[in-house]
Amino acid sequence: MHARSAGQRHRRHHGVLTAVRLRPGRGAALALALALAGPLSGPSASAVAAGPVYSLVPNPYMLVGTDLSGVTVSLYESGGVPEPEGSTARVYLNGVDIGPMTLSYPGNGKSGSTTLHATGVCGTNTVTVGSLRQPLASTRLTVLCPTLGVKPGVVYPGDLPSWFFLTVQGFDSGEGSSRVQILLDGVAQQVTSGDALAFRAAPSCGPHQVRAVQQIAAGPVTADSTITVRCGRIVLDPATVAKSAEPTGTVVSGQEFPPNVRVRLAIDGAAGPAAATDGQGGFTAKLPVAGLDCGPHQVTATADGAIPTTATAQLTVDGCPPAAGASLTVDPDVLVPGLLTHATGQGFAPGQQLVLSWQTPDGGALIGETEVTAGPDGSVDAWCMAMPHDLVGARKLVATASTAPGTVLTSADLVVDTAGMEPTAGSHLVFRR
Repeated sequence: MHARSAGQRHRRHHGVLTAVRLRPGRGAALALALALAGPLSGPSASAVAAGPVYSLVPNPYMLVGTDLSGVTVSLYESGGVPEPEGSTARVYLNGVDIGPMTLSYPGNGKSGSTTLHATGVCGTNTVTVGSLRQPLASTRLTVLCPTLGVKPGVVYPGDLPSWFFLTVQGFDSGEGSSRVQILLDGVAQQVTSGDALAFRAAPSCGPHQVRAVQQIAAGPVTADSTITVRCGRIVLDPATVAKSAEPTGTVVSGQEFPPNVRVRLAIDGAAGPAAATDGQGGFTAKLPVAGLDCGPHQVTATADGAIPTTATAQLTVDGCPPAAGASLTVDPDVLVPGLLTHATGQGFAPGQQLVLSWQTPDGGALIGETEVTAGPDGSVDAWCMAMPHDLVGARKLVATASTAPGTVLTSADLVVDTAGMEPTAGSHLVFRR
């Protein structure tokens, strides 16, 4: 503060100092008043203004989300006579008083600072220090509330490739801002320009993440959405039926089909019953099974639509007796523990589920088995290992039906012996150490 004479005093008027001199003998008559300074939030508008110029600086000036906790606003002054040491000014956020700011002058021109503990609004927020009618200074900070919308959000394989239209909001759109990039499962997409933002893609079945990313000074700003490719799928219960059980049936359960449409069922292309999907794209239907040969058969479910949605599953008819003369051979028929032998067979029922396993010559079980399925011509082809450190000596590889594990359909003889030794004759077993 400047020194004052006995006939001079300072009076504060609207936050600005005004110097007043009283003439001796004339009471309180006003002799001289300096012009008031211009608005305190900007440069002085008068060459004779005596008040300081204040500026308000937020840090950061742009952030994501309306929680402003941790945002600092600092008041700086330059020129004229600042506010008295230790005085306070009110802080307003969007016109609402949110607390005081204590003013001090450490010599760097900084008049005061405070940390906000308040909730802002998306977009522009105004922070004012002083009073609403006579502010010392005001500033703005930007709150980004990014959102991303994608349409359509659900597609089906027949729709692909498809255009996906974007609604991008709440990002920084100011001058000099960086562009918003669109990623599909982390891969950048080429987006059309203009009013309609869209990209074209053919994602695989299932859910996929679409992300909008923009870089600002504080780091990346992101917003996410999801698109889902619904690929109809069906499950059979049971998936294997016995030939002797025909005529019988299996329950077909479907999911991820279009909602509220008709679904046509078929076995090996022969039309079966129809069903209807519910509002979530699911259905359940009984499919008759009769007159099918042993082996695999394809069940198809096709949902009506401009581009039909199709799903398949395999139904196996088992339990057929093998054709006469089913046989099994192995090559080599002498091997060392830990090595493989090539097993081939003929004369089994087409599609029959089989188990190849080791047995001693008198039928005792040994370690190791292999599951195989007979081909359309009734043949089998597999590799079987004599387990390391297993018993050596004569043994056999037997073929049994998976539905009747106790019944041996056919077998092949071989010998397992240690390396460099003559094969052991007969059924005598030697334990290898």
